[in-house]
Amino acid sequence: MELLNKGLKYNLGIIQKRWINNLATVAETAITMLPPGEQDYIRHQVAKNITRLHQQQGQQTTYRNTKEKREDKTAKLIKDKLRKNKAIVAKADKGNSTVILYSDDYTQKVNDFISCGNFTTVNADITKTLQTELRDTINECRSVIQKGDKWKLMNISPTAPTMRGLIKVHKEDTPIRPVVNWRNAPGYKLA
Repeated sequence: MELLNKGLKYNLGIIQKRWINNLATVAETAITMLPPGEQDYIRHQVAKNITRLHQQQGQQTTYRNTKEKREDKTAKLIKDKLRKNKAIVAKADKGNSTVILYSDDYTQKVNDFISCGNFTTVNADITKTLQTELRDTINECRSVIQKGDKWKLMNISPTAPTMRGLIKVHKEDTPIRPVVNWRNAPGYKLA
């Protein structure tokens, strides 16, 4: 369960490193169930095969590492070029496309959206106030929410929702479509 929290790329790396050890463990478990006279011969055969697999994996790893190094170098060059030109990579609104644009242009598009919209500006972060009001409301709902379920309905350490803009490449002047991430907002779990 601990591995699942770290992500797919990490898990695949661990699995690839441990698969031979796991194979040897499973094989040894199976060998111990055989009659004692056959165990040594089978153990020797399994050890030979596992050694061969380990050598083959080493050859494949060398090729994979060389390819990964080239890909890492290319990614680093792209990142450096983006940083040097003060550009960012953003997702397009429609289709499975990415857009490269200057970070100043992106910031201007987001600010234009906010200034043209009908939004209320607050001077301070109201997340803690909302969290307190939400907690009080949940505590008052004793007949609807059981005592043991209260913690499931509240974010432990909420933050204000964040917004990012998807670039509408199919429209003139490429405005943004806002996407708001509410996962860390105080009322997300309750909703």
